[in-house]
Amino acid sequence: MIIVALDIYLELVPLLVFLIFLRKSKAETGIRLIVAYSTIIFLINFLLLYWRKLPLLYDSFTLIECLFFCSFLYTQLKSQTSKKLLRLCCLVFTVCYIGFTIYAKMATDTSSIPTNQVMMDSIPIGVETILLLAFSFYFLYERTKDTTTLFIYNTYQFWIVLGIVLYLAGSFFIYIFCNYLSPAEVRKYWVVTNFFSILRTLFFAIAIVYNSKPPRNNTLVTDFELTYLN
Repeated sequence: MIIVALDIYLELVPLLVFLIFLRKSKAETGIRLIVAYSTIIFLINFLLLYWRKLPLLYDSFTLIECLFFCSFLYTQLKSQTSKKLLRLCCLVFTVCYIGFTIYAKMATDTSSIPTNQVMMDSIPIGVETILLLAFSFYFLYERTKDTTTLFIYNTYQFWIVLGIVLYLAGSFFIYIFCNYLSPAEVRKYWVVTNFFSILRTLFFAIAIVYNSKPPRNNTLVTDFELTYLN
């Protein structure tokens, strides 16, 4: 219970760091999206922690997370083709997610589900994870091919994407098999999800700090300048 509460309240760290460095922080759309995401996720988890009978919040969690992460990646991708593909995938996922949620609610016999067990939307979470991981790795591929940046880890985008990748990959199997475990087993293994969620939040905070720093000269040395090294 302690790590669950820690996970929830740490979601406020990106917002607090953003407010602390507000004057130094650049007006980056990506940073504002991540701060908004962390704040909204905190509110959802806080409400679910004390008021569990809010099925709409459970149903909307995955969709909200996917839309925020897709929006962030969309603002950072350089290839117009990849941006169009991401936009199409996000639209298809949203429509299918809403349809799947409605169908699952109508087809599931809720009377057979224990009151202390929450059914996860495992299929949409699996699709969301694969979708976001694919575009996250493509983003990293783009940045490694970008000759204007010498050290990719000196950019705030790297830390955000790293947080997203570790969080999604680390909690993937727990979410997928959650519905096949007993409540006791879920509580036992859920700490893994909490750990990667906390790690994601800390990486988001690091990204905000990097965004507030003065720009560094990360450009590669030109061929002309390299001749003086010979």
